[in-house]
Amino acid sequence: MLFSACSSGGSGFFNKGWHNTTAHYNAYFLAQQQLDAVEEQIRENHQRNFNQLLYVYPPLDTTEAKQYSEDLLSAMKMASLAIERHKESKWSDDSYLLIGKARYWGKEVEQAVETFKFVNTTSKDDPTRHQALIYLMRTFVDDQQLSNAKGVADFLRKENLNKENEQDFQLAQAHLYRARQEWEQMAAHLEKAVSGMRKRDGRAKYHFMLGQLYQGMEQPDKAYPHFRRVLRSNPDYELSFFARLHMAQVVNLARGEDEKQVRRYFSKLLKDRKNKEYRDKIYYELANFELRQGNLDAAFVNYKKSVAASLNNPRQKGYAYRRLAELYYDAGKYHLSKAYYDSTTSSFAQDEPDFEQLQQRQRIMEQLVAQLTTIQTQDSLLRLAAMDRPALEAYLDDVVQQEALALQQAQRRQATPLNQVNVRPGFNTTQDPFGTAQPAGGNSNAVWYFYNPSMLGIGQAEFVKDWGNRPLEDNWRRSKRGRDNTNTVTQSQAREEFERATVPGPGDSPADQQEVLAARRTQYIESLPLAPEQQQEAYQQIETAYYNLGKIFNFDLKEFSPTVETYTTLLDRFPETEHRPEVLYNLYLLYRSSDPARAKQYSDELVSRFPATTYARTILNPNYEQEEDQATTALKELYAQAYGLYKRSAFTRADSLLESALQQHPTNAFSDNLQLLRVLILGQTQGLAAYQQGLETFIARHEESELVPYARELLETSHTYSESSALRESIIFSEDAEQPHYFIVVHSPDKGGSNELLRRVESYNAQEEAARKLKTTNIILAKGRSMVFVSQFANKRAAMLYFRALERNGLLKSGFENANLEYFVISKDNFSILYNTRDVNAYKAFFQKFYY
Repeated sequence: MLFSACSSGGSGFFNKGWHNTTAHYNAYFLAQQQLDAVEEQIRENHQRNFNQLLYVYPPLDTTEAKQYSEDLLSAMKMASLAIERHKESKWSDDSYLLIGKARYWGKEVEQAVETFKFVNTTSKDDPTRHQALIYLMRTFVDDQQLSNAKGVADFLRKENLNKENEQDFQLAQAHLYRARQEWEQMAAHLEKAVSGMRKRDGRAKYHFMLGQLYQGMEQPDKAYPHFRRVLRSNPDYELSFFARLHMAQVVNLARGEDEKQVRRYFSKLLKDRKNKEYRDKIYYELANFELRQGNLDAAFVNYKKSVAASLNNPRQKGYAYRRLAELYYDAGKYHLSKAYYDSTTSSFAQDEPDFEQLQQRQRIMEQLVAQLTTIQTQDSLLRLAAMDRPALEAYLDDVVQQEALALQQAQRRQATPLNQVNVRPGFNTTQDPFGTAQPAGGNSNAVWYFYNPSMLGIGQAEFVKDWGNRPLEDNWRRSKRGRDNTNTVTQSQAREEFERATVPGPGDSPADQQEVLAARRTQYIESLPLAPEQQQEAYQQIETAYYNLGKIFNFDLKEFSPTVETYTTLLDRFPETEHRPEVLYNLYLLYRSSDPARAKQYSDELVSRFPATTYARTILNPNYEQEEDQATTALKELYAQAYGLYKRSAFTRADSLLESALQQHPTNAFSDNLQLLRVLILGQTQGLAAYQQGLETFIARHEESELVPYARELLETSHTYSESSALRESIIFSEDAEQPHYFIVVHSPDKGGSNELLRRVESYNAQEEAARKLKTTNIILAKGRSMVFVSQFANKRAAMLYFRALERNGLLKSGFENANLEYFVISKDNFSILYNTRDVNAYKAFFQKFYY
């Protein structure tokens, strides 16, 4: 009877009691124990970053979750046993809740959500339902489904929660508002959570977070009490240390004496041996304190000390590097700022919330310093090039001697035995770049060189700089150790030999020293921009660098004063710069709200001198860009229609549609697409020569278009086709007096007078042949040869009348002696042959025979 009452399917009083007891203290208990152990392990493995606001719950990504997969799977199996074998037990819903938690910690988001929803809809126990909803809310927050998390929170606020769940709910809401970056709301919910929390529940951490929140909201009077409560809540040593550190930051400094007291407090922390591994953080916070007090020099010193003291904490070193980079940037020392940004990105952890922004800042600084370096380098070279020869040689002699002295000092440093470096205080021969070395008789913590990671790092960097990245082997110092069996010369070997050949050494004779000095001086002189074309190139680099520098300051860094200074310098030094319209427009925008009168000066110059530019049109018509966008949309639709007609070989209709569109919007940014499509139609309707001429005209008129490379490719392909066609067919010109004819002037444009030739012909046509409405253009015939092309004449007779009239006028006889002029008339078919073959001599013989 007793055993039948305890069967798995029974529903009697003893049966339920047995199932409840067995489920609770066997499978469920073991699953809960294993899950608690996993959660504890996650908390222990989480590295707290005290430079950022702490997390309410330790974060976990999918990669980290994999290391707990076996334990979590085991917990789910045991919880499943409690459900499967004890279906009538009141612990079934609790077991489902454990499965949901295991899936939550295993980052199985969808399965966890479904499990928590199942518990909420099936459980008859309100506390269990509420726990499931709290974990559902946490799951949504971790998966960035913040609106869903907010919906769950709104529902739970209407529920009657027990004390434990109410505390968990307040923490979950703080977790939500941290993700939403709503700090006041987060603080309010943390305050409610800690109000009745016991020490063993982690109260110290939440008081610390409240202190961080109020400190970040610049409410030190609220922050300080919470940091004090951390110390009263039995914290671990690390939390206690950082609480004390933050207390020094938020203390009320009403008198100068208080500043001294805070500094003494920091000094006390530095002297405490228990804080040895936190010295980098202490120096960092001391630097922050000095910065808030306006003591910039002291801040610089302590940030650098933080870097030097940070041996095994690259994250903290990255914070100090970043502050130094920002301070040097604010001071206008951009080269130093860039160097520290480089160090920051190499030290910063990629899980930092603003790591990508920091990388972007480093790239911007790299570009900025590149422009400054170009300006400084080219200006220096131009100044040297402008010096008279005696003064220049004297200056360079001094430079070479300084190089020799620096090299000798470096060689002496390299000769110093390593075991003399940093053996005891007062005898450290290694440079201390951060000024942190202790004087003799001071700190006795100095250690042997090879036990000091900081000194090792500095030594390794200096070794690579001086000797290159050499392997650990015998005779590593000999520059010719590997020359016996190979002709390979390493970079460091080449540099050693170059220095020995170009920098005088202490063992050289006076005559040898003078010879080396003279050789080195000559090398410097040869690198100077002495020729006019070299100086022009240097000035062009400076102009471009100023333009790029202004764009970086303006658009990337949003810096008003440096932008204005850079732009005005560009306009003053290079009044005719091609960037003047754009720079004037940017200056107009910069001053438009702060100084309307100055903005008007720039806009007036822009409109008066460059009225056809987009910048001037935008000023005259504030809706210009909007109207241009609308026009672009319309042109794209027309282009699509025309292209469809082109594909269906309806060339005349397509060309008519394109011509009409271009008449309405001739200067739109999209118009080049329509122009190129017209050239393609030209190739289909008027032959290869007209197609090639159209492509050349398009390239000449649209130099800035993105379509030019494609047009060049089309032109090159057509030339290849022309040449292959010419090889297949013999060059035979035919006489057809009734065909349309053209007048051609072949010339060498690189000999000068190309523009003048075109102007004269156009002027003659306008004055003497206006009734014909002749068109004149310049076409490239071959490398070094172009032709002025006049079209078109009805037949041979009309073309020859024009030819003889031009000869009588003498228009082409003077001013073009070096241009190698050849002129003639040619029929339409013969022009196609000439253009394909480029054989002017063959056609000239034909012309002499049939036209004279």
